[in-house]
Amino acid sequence: METKKALWFIVFLLYFILYGCSSGIQLEEPLKFRERIPKEEQFTLRAFEENSTLKGNFSTVNQTSLSKSSSELELKPILLPNYKDKLLSKEAPPTEIKEERMPINYSALVGVREPVKLNVEGMPLNEFIVYSLGELLKVPFLVDDNVMKNTTPVNLRLPRPLTPEEILEAVISYLERLNFEVYQKGRVLYIGAPKPKPAPPPRMPDYFLGELFEESSKVVTLFYVPKYLSHHELEFVLKEYQFLKPFSVNVRVYPPAKALMLAGPANQIKRVLEILEFIDVPFFKGKKIYSYKPTFIRVEDLKNELTSILNIFGYPVVNNLKDPGILLIPLRSQNMLLMAFPDEESQKFTLDWIAKLDTAQTVGEQKRTYTYKPKYAKAVELAESLSKAYAIYTAVQSPFSPTQTPSPQPLASIPQTTTPQQPQRMQASQPARGFFATSDKLNIYADERRNLLIITTTAPLYEEILRLLRELDQPPKQILIEATILELTLQDELKLGLEWYIKNRLTGGNYTLQQILGIPSTLGLTYSMITDTLTFSMLIRAFASRGLTNILSTPRLLVLDNHGATIQVGQDVPVITGEVTSTQAVIGQQTGVVRSIQYRNTGIILNVKPTTYTENLLQLEITQEVSSMGASPPGLDSPTISVRKITTNVIAQDGQTILLGGLISNQKGKGESKVPLLGDLPLIGNLFKSTSNEERKTELIVLLRPYILKSMDEAVALTEEIKERLKWLKN
Repeated sequence: METKKALWFIVFLLYFILYGCSSGIQLEEPLKFRERIPKEEQFTLRAFEENSTLKGNFSTVNQTSLSKSSSELELKPILLPNYKDKLLSKEAPPTEIKEERMPINYSALVGVREPVKLNVEGMPLNEFIVYSLGELLKVPFLVDDNVMKNTTPVNLRLPRPLTPEEILEAVISYLERLNFEVYQKGRVLYIGAPKPKPAPPPRMPDYFLGELFEESSKVVTLFYVPKYLSHHELEFVLKEYQFLKPFSVNVRVYPPAKALMLAGPANQIKRVLEILEFIDVPFFKGKKIYSYKPTFIRVEDLKNELTSILNIFGYPVVNNLKDPGILLIPLRSQNMLLMAFPDEESQKFTLDWIAKLDTAQTVGEQKRTYTYKPKYAKAVELAESLSKAYAIYTAVQSPFSPTQTPSPQPLASIPQTTTPQQPQRMQASQPARGFFATSDKLNIYADERRNLLIITTTAPLYEEILRLLRELDQPPKQILIEATILELTLQDELKLGLEWYIKNRLTGGNYTLQQILGIPSTLGLTYSMITDTLTFSMLIRAFASRGLTNILSTPRLLVLDNHGATIQVGQDVPVITGEVTSTQAVIGQQTGVVRSIQYRNTGIILNVKPTTYTENLLQLEITQEVSSMGASPPGLDSPTISVRKITTNVIAQDGQTILLGGLISNQKGKGESKVPLLGDLPLIGNLFKSTSNEERKTELIVLLRPYILKSMDEAVALTEEIKERLKWLKN
C-alpha cells in the first residue's frame, strides 16, 4: 500500500510540475486577457485579428480596465505598432547635400611673392580672368565655359602696388559682385556661373462642378452640365460667335459627362458662366441659331429694318426670352447680328431680306468708314496695293493717325529724304505707325500694330474694293526646296566635266541644258540643267557607287512664296582689313599696332527666293557659295579664303530637279615616300625615297528640287512623309 501511495504521490507531483510549466507558457500569450472581455465583444476582436494582414505585438492593456465588470467593460481599439507609417510612408526624395567649402587661402593659391600692380580698362571679362589670375598672380584656376563666353568690359584701377594676396582678394570680390561663384578646392580656384534657381512647381488647378464661388485670378477647371441645349451646341455658340474673345478661358467638350470643361482664371470663368446661363434657357431649345456680319449697313440699322419687315409679314420679333418668336440680338462690339429662329421657314425668309438690305445700293453715296481684318496678308501690303491700283496721289508710310490728312500732293513730289530731327518729332507725337493714303473719294489707313485696314469711302466703291481685297487676301503658297550640294571627282569619262558627259554620253530622259548669266558654253564655266528627277537621281547614284561623289550638305528649306531663305553651315573667319601704328597704344616700351578685323562667313551658304506662277511653274533666284579657309600668305596674318559661288535665275516646274554646276577646282600637292632613317641621310638620302606630284580635280554640283505646297494639308502630309523616311534614326 505504501508503495502504491508513493507511486500516486510521484504521479501527482509530476502532474503539478507539468501543469505549472504549461500554465507559465500561456501567461506569455497575448490572448489571455480575452477571458475578461464580454462574450458579445469577443467576436469583434477575433474577426479583427483574423482579417488583419499586419503582424506585430499588441500594446499593453491597463490592468484597471481588466478589473471592470462585464457590464462596464468597453472594447477599446488595440493599437498596432506604427501601421500607418508602414502603409503611407513614401521614400522622400534625396535632398541635395551641400558641399562644405573651405575658406579661400589666398597665400596658398598665389604663385608670386613680390607686390604687383593691376590696372585694366575696358578689358573683356574672359581676358581679365586669364590675365589677372594666370599671368599676373600665377594662380591655378578652372573656369566654367559660360564664364569664358562673358565679354563684359572690366574697369579696375588700383592706385599702388599691393601684395599678391590683396590683389587676389580684390579680384575675387569683383567676380562675386558680378554674381559669379568662386571657391577653392585643394590648391585650385574654381570660377563658375551661379546655378539657376529651380522653377516652382506649377500650381494645380481646382476642380468645380456646376457653380463657382471664387472671384480671384486662381486657375480653376469647371465642368458645366447643360440644362436645355446640348454640350456641342453650347461649344459651337461660344466659339462661333466669339463670346470667349475677351477672356483667357479654354473650352472643351467632355463627352463622358455630356458637359463643357472650362479652364482658366476663376473670375473670368464666372463671366463665361453668366453667358452660358443666358444661352442655356428653354427659349433656345430646338431653335435654329444663326449669326450674320453685315458689310455695308450698320448692325443696329439692320436689326431695326428686319424688325419692321418681319412684323409686317406676320413673323413676330420678341424682345425677351419668354415670348415665342424670332429673337434678334445686335452685338455692336463684333458688328454681328445674333438670331434665333423657331423654324426653317422664318429663317429662310429673314436671310433673304438680309441679302436685300445689306447692299451698296441700299446705303447710297454717303461716305462711311469700314474696317477689314486681313486673314492671310499684312494690312500695310494690302494698303500699298490698293493705293497703286486706284492711283492715289498721296501715299505716306508714317506714323499718321486716320484722323490726320496730309496736304494732297503728287506722289512723285513727296520728299525722299528728311532730316534726322523730323522722324523723331513725329514718333514722339504719334507713336503708332502705319500706311496712310488719301484722295477725294477714298481714304486708306493700315494699322500695322493691329493688322487692320480702315477705309473711308462710299458703299459702291467699297463693294468694288472688297472684291479686290478678297482676291489679294489669299493664303500664301509655301515651297519646300530639297537641296543636295556635292563634289564630283573628275576622272575617267568625267575628266572633261559633267557638262561634256551630259552632252555626249547621257541619252534618254527629259532635260534642258543652258548657260548661266549669258556665259558662252565654250568657256565651260557655269551651266544649269533642268531634268526629271528620276533620270538624274540614277546618274548620281551610279557615280556614288564608284566613289566619285562627296556629299557636302543636304539641307531642306520651307519658304513662303516670294520670300527669301538662307541656310549656312560653316564658321566666321576673322580677316584683317586694316592696320595702323598708334603711338597712343603703348604696351610696355613698344609702340602698339591697331588692327581692324572683320568676320567673313565661310562654309556652305545657300540663298533661295522662289516665286510661283500658274500652271505649277516657279522662278528661283539662287545664290550658292562654298568657301573654305586656306593658309596665310607669307608676311600676312590673315588667311586666304577659297570661294566657289553660283548666282542664277531659273524657271522650273513643281518637282523638277535643277542642276547647277561648272565650278571646277584643281588641287595640286606633292607626296613623298621614304625608307625610315635612310631617307633622311644627307647626300645619299634621295636614293631611299621617292616623290610624286598629285592633282585632284573636282566639280561643285548643286541639285535643287522645289515642291509647291498649296495648302496646309499638303504641308502636313509632306512632314509625315519626311518623318517616315527618318524613322530609322530612332533605332
